[in-house]
Parts: sequence; C-alpha cells; structure tokens
Amino acid sequence: MAVPFGSVPDAARAIGSASDGKPLIDVTNALDKNMDLAIGFTTSGAEKLKNYLPNTRVVKAFNTVLAQNQSRGRIGEAQLSLFVASDDEMAKKIVMRLGEDIGFDPIDAGPLKAARYLEPMGVLMISLGYKLKMGTKIGYKLIKGL
Repeated sequence: MAVPFGSVPDAARAIGSASDGKPLIDVTNALDKNMDLAIGFTTSGAEKLKNYLPNTRVVKAFNTVLAQNQSRGRIGEAQLSLFVASDDEMAKKIVMRLGEDIGFDPIDAGPLKAARYLEPMGVLMISLGYKLKMGTKIGYKLIKGL
C-alpha cells in the first residue's frame, strides 16, 4: 500500500477482506499536510493499518527508500538497506526475499511496532531529498561491523 497517509482508512475499507491471510507491504509514511510526521512513538501508520485490516499480514518496508530508488535497491554501485518490520515472520521473510531479489540488503527491523522508528526515517529521507534539496540519489545503508 502506497497511498497518502490520510487515505489509509478509505484504502483499507476498499481492500476489506480481500487481503485476509495475505502479506500487504505498507510503504506509506505517516505525513501530515506539511510533510511532517503525523504520528509516532506510541503507534505508527503501519500499526493503524493492521487495526483496520486485522487478518492481513502487514509488513512495513520500502518507506525509507525514495521512490526513484525502489526498483534497483542501489544508487550507482552502492547497495541500499531495506528495513523490514512485521509481527508475521513468514510475511517478513517473503518481503525480505523480494527486496534481496530487487537488489537491496534486507534488514530485519523486528516486530511491526518498529514502524514507529521506520516512519520517521522515511520522513527524514523525504526532508533531506526534497526540503533540503539533496536530490533523490540518496539512501540509507546499514554498515555491519565484524
């Protein structure tokens, strides 16, 4: 799901039971009309989505990656990290494999409540790219030490 945050309730109603038992990737960032974080710390947009669609296997992913970089998982030769959070381990593994197949370095970010941290990361990326004019050739890479 990649819709404006304010459209999530309507989109969830339109989806209804069609998503029951299926993984649903939530790419949405919880932004207000000023492109600032609308909610956080005690809940997330992904958790709200899970409440709207309780039988859906909601996975938070791709929201920390600018749209222009989502199809390759890379900027030039640099591989981007794909942070993935879900309470459903199988759905999380499916999305991590999808990200890896695209070219990302998938990172298990833990349960769905980790979206409370991933959504602000998405807002920061949007701010860096657009408000601070760094452009779209930017992204996150988690460095894993030995």
